[in-house]
Amino acid sequence: MPPIDDPQLRAGLAAMQKFFPHGLDVDNIAATRALLARLQAKRPAPRLADVSIEDVQITVRTLENLRAGVRVSTANAACSSLADAAAASVPSSVISPAIASTDACGDSTTLPPPASGAPPLTLRCYQPRAARGEPRPALLWCHGGGFMFGELSWDDKRCQQLALALDCLVVAVDYRLAPEQPFPAALEDGYAALCWMADHAASLGIDRSRIAVAGASAGGGLAAGLALLARDCGQPSVCFQLLLYPMLDDRTVLAPTTLDTSAQDSCAQNSSASTPANTVCATALPTSLTTTPGWSLEENTAGWQCYLGVRSTLQSSVLAANPRAANAVQDGAPSAVSAYAAPSRATDLSALPPAFIAVGSIDLFYGECCDYAARLQQAGVAVELQCYANAFHGFDSWASASNTAKRCWAEQCAALQQAFYSNKDHTR
Repeated sequence: MPPIDDPQLRAGLAAMQKFFPHGLDVDNIAATRALLARLQAKRPAPRLADVSIEDVQITVRTLENLRAGVRVSTANAACSSLADAAAASVPSSVISPAIASTDACGDSTTLPPPASGAPPLTLRCYQPRAARGEPRPALLWCHGGGFMFGELSWDDKRCQQLALALDCLVVAVDYRLAPEQPFPAALEDGYAALCWMADHAASLGIDRSRIAVAGASAGGGLAAGLALLARDCGQPSVCFQLLLYPMLDDRTVLAPTTLDTSAQDSCAQNSSASTPANTVCATALPTSLTTTPGWSLEENTAGWQCYLGVRSTLQSSVLAANPRAANAVQDGAPSAVSAYAAPSRATDLSALPPAFIAVGSIDLFYGECCDYAARLQQAGVAVELQCYANAFHGFDSWASASNTAKRCWAEQCAALQQAFYSNKDHTR
């Protein structure tokens, strides 16, 4: 790992390594989850007086015949016809049924039964208490944790701050975790939450044309997958995607130092200046991507193996209890990897919502984030990529008081502000 010149970031990294000197124990996921829960319990986020917080539960429903990689050009296609189109045009060998949620089609009588084994899905809603004369914009937030870890409380502080800073409703989704529930469980849950927000816009007091998706790390990858899925399904409308050091590409675990970065080579070489929308800035790749602090190659490998259902340490009891996980394992590898799971695998990035992508220069995801941003730009999507020198994975949490973290916060808020309020018909 290259030396960190910034003393504030260096102190944040030291604090993280004090708790996790050898990283996360991905060979004992249950014990690591318990450790993280204990740490979180010791530092609960304060509840802000100006924000109301409410947990709601919804039902996740699965539409079995929609396959990965299908582009449906007709906007607002009915769920039934969308499934028929997908089933007719995609080989059955392609993995990943997509999903609908309660009232996702606008007519509950057309919905299939609840997803097998899916418990009620908990959403946490953060709403500014101040009265507002017009509907607010809304943001769906997906937490990080490598698809193996994470809970709603992790981002209580961030979500409250976002709600106040942008005068918007923030909905955090408590999606199911791998390896017990591999892909597409998290995607099902995220899409169910997105549909619920759009379908209940009136009662929630939000503008369904101004719903953004957002997340950090694995949550950022999930948000990107949701943007792809919403585009392909023709609904709900997503106005923006905020991706903080997103986990986008399962292939990083295979050849992290040989990731194809040809698309980013033509980008402006500027990692410190603020850049306007539709601009990509990038610096050279780190010399070694195997020693990245905050999220290592080993942790990333485990995360993708768990999410894709091929983790070698999956217990037989887990597989027996979850046919979906068992069916995903074929000779130690998935028969295909859906672009909804690993958005970098998508071959068509056109017609996606504008994006803001933030990543540190010594983050394992640096290369894949720069590449994804460049490909979005080449596809005609407005994108802002901000790369932060000396910043490690999760720097905005562990070094939250640093100037770098403050700049990242200001820039992501500015991007969301532009997405939510640039139209003269919408004011703060």
